[in-house]
Amino acid sequence: MAVYCSPRHAPSSATHSDFFRSLGPRFLVGDGWNAKHTTWGARLFTSKGRTLLSAIRGWHGTYFSTGEPTYWSTDHHSLTDLDFFVARDIAVNYIRVESVFELSSDHSPKLVTVGAHVLPSVVPHTLTTNHNDWVVFRAYITTHIDLHLRIKQRSDLDDAKHHFTTLLQDATWHSSPPPRTPTAPVHATTLHICNLVSDKRRAAAESNVRETRLIAPSTTA
Repeated sequence: MAVYCSPRHAPSSATHSDFFRSLGPRFLVGDGWNAKHTTWGARLFTSKGRTLLSAIRGWHGTYFSTGEPTYWSTDHHSLTDLDFFVARDIAVNYIRVESVFELSSDHSPKLVTVGAHVLPSVVPHTLTTNHNDWVVFRAYITTHIDLHLRIKQRSDLDDAKHHFTTLLQDATWHSSPPPRTPTAPVHATTLHICNLVSDKRRAAAESNVRETRLIAPSTTA
């Protein structure tokens, strides 16, 4: 179920509790709460966030958030809101929340998946690694970016978006170190067998030495 709370209103904890009560013993609800709290990934907490968190804990609910911004403001100092979901009596392993990064608007929707069984963990895709050379990345962007693109029609905007996306990818690949060649793993069983063969050969060699020493006196006599 989707919910939207206007930023102009500040529901009390009792109001949130009444809302959760109306959903029944098991529910999944979320979207635009307009309530900030560091618990679900915001940079700070407000009174609305503390009130909502109190109601969630009072109903033994669980929150699900990607911790990523929902609204992409042009003001770099703006404190963006986060869309998140609240569930009750649904196992955590059955729910997955993902961000959908589309340039359709200044808001990034959230996609929630509820499985009939435990959902497998998903390794998030990343464009960069911890080994990127950001000086090289910045220099590549500065050298290859085109600041004189003509944007008059919708097709021009699509072309500019494609150009910028390709530029970021090329800069990332250019500033990334080459992947290291993985070493072939040594199987523990194979190593154990090699050790046994070596021990057997060593024991056989020592046995031959002892036999030679015993036979040598009788031969000279």
